[in-house]
Amino acid sequence: MSQGWTGLGSPSNGVANGYVNSMVVWNGNVYVGGSFTTVGGSVSASNIAMWNGTTAAWSALGTGITGGEVLALAVYNNALYAAGRFTTAGGVTATRVAKWNGSAWSAVQGPSGQGAGDGSVNIDAYCLYVFNNTLYVGGNFATAGGVSAHYVAMWNGTLWTGSTGTSGYAYCFASFNSELYAGVQGGYVLDKLVGTTWVQASTLNNNTYYIKSLCSYNNSLYVSGSFLVGPVQNFAKFNGTSFSNVGGNNAPLAPAGSVFASVMKVFNGKLWVGGAFTSANSVANTSKLAVWSSVSGTWTSAYVNPVACNSDVYAVDTGLTGSPSTNYIYVAGAFTAPYNRVMRGVTNVGIEEVAMAEGLVSVYPNPTHGRIHISINREVRNPSVEIYNILGNRVYNEALKTNFEPVITKEFAPGVYFMKVISEEIGSNSVKVFTQKVVVE
Repeated sequence: MSQGWTGLGSPSNGVANGYVNSMVVWNGNVYVGGSFTTVGGSVSASNIAMWNGTTAAWSALGTGITGGEVLALAVYNNALYAAGRFTTAGGVTATRVAKWNGSAWSAVQGPSGQGAGDGSVNIDAYCLYVFNNTLYVGGNFATAGGVSAHYVAMWNGTLWTGSTGTSGYAYCFASFNSELYAGVQGGYVLDKLVGTTWVQASTLNNNTYYIKSLCSYNNSLYVSGSFLVGPVQNFAKFNGTSFSNVGGNNAPLAPAGSVFASVMKVFNGKLWVGGAFTSANSVANTSKLAVWSSVSGTWTSAYVNPVACNSDVYAVDTGLTGSPSTNYIYVAGAFTAPYNRVMRGVTNVGIEEVAMAEGLVSVYPNPTHGRIHISINREVRNPSVEIYNILGNRVYNEALKTNFEPVITKEFAPGVYFMKVISEEIGSNSVKVFTQKVVVE
C-alpha cells in the first residue's frame, strides 16, 4: 500500500514550527490543531489553522487559540470543536473546549445557570468523539459546565451532562460493535459504556498501564498504548472479551516495549498506524507510519520511496477535498521531512495495489544517462508508467502504447527516482504494480 506524498504547499510550507496533534477533514478543507504559530510559510495562526482543499491556501481561524495547545478536533452538528489545554479561542474565554461555527469562536456553554464562567471543563481535555449524536469529551477533568464529570463529559449541543466516569484519565474513544469504548490511564485501562455507566471492559487492571489509541477494524477493536497482556505488548486487538496479538507478533512496533501507535485510521480496507515507532514487524521503511491488512495478514510501507517521516506521526484523517472532489489520506505530526508536519497522499488510494509477478517487466539501462527502456510482457494489460522523485512527487505519468518503449530522462535532475509500471484490468478493483528504483546520472 506504499504511495507517494505531497506537502500542503511547497516543501518549506505546511506548518512551519511546533507540531500538529490533531486533524480533521471537513467540508473539503483540512483543519489542523496543535502547538504552532505559522502555516503556509508566512500566515500567522495560533495553534489551529485551515488548508483550503480547493485553492490550496492556508488561513488562520480568527485569532486562533491561546493559553495552551490543541489536543483534539471533531466535527459535531456542523461545527468544529477543539479540545486541549488552552484558555481562550478567538479572544473569547473558552477553557479547554471551544467551538468554531465557520466564522467565529465561542465557548461551549449551556443555558444561563448551567455552570459558571465559560462553561467548559476545569482541567485538560484530551479527546473528542461523536457517538449516538452526542459529543463525548475525555480528559483528566472533574467538571464540565459546572456539572460533575469524572474524566468524561457529554455535550448535546445545548447542555453538558456528567457521567459516573471512567476508571482513569480518558485518552481516546472508539465505537466497536455499536458500543462506546474508552482507552484510559490506569484503572481498568479499557472501559466500556453500558447505558450511562462506564464499566470494566477487559481483564487489565494496572495503574501503570494506559491506552492512547483505539480503532475498530475488520471485526476487532485495535488498541495501542503502554501495556502487557501475557506476552502481547503495546499493540493488540480486542474481540470484546480478550486481547490477542496482531499478525502473530506479540510486539510488532519497534523498539518493542517502548513505543505505541499514537493514531490509527481505517482507509481503503486497511489500518493506517502512526506513532513514534521505528518499524512495524521489521518491515523495511515503516518508520512512524505503517499499514496493516488483516485480510493478507501483512504489514507494508506507507511510503513510495525511502523518505519516511523523520519524527512522530500524531494524526491521520481522510476525506473528500479538491476539484474534482477526491478521497485523500492526510497525515500530520512533528516531522519536518519529507514535508513540514502535514502531508497528503498524491493519489486516491481507492484501488488495491498487488505486486506484479516477476519477469513481466524489465527496465534498462539502470543507471541511465538520458533514456531508459521499458520492456513489457504481453500479459501486462493497459500498462502505464509513473515516476516519482525522492520526495514522493510524481514527475512522469504516461500510458504505454507498445510493449517496448523508451522514457526520456534527460530532463530529470540527477538522482534517485522510483518507477511504477501499472497493469490495469478494466472493471477490476485492483491493479498490478511493478516497482523499480532508477538512478539518473
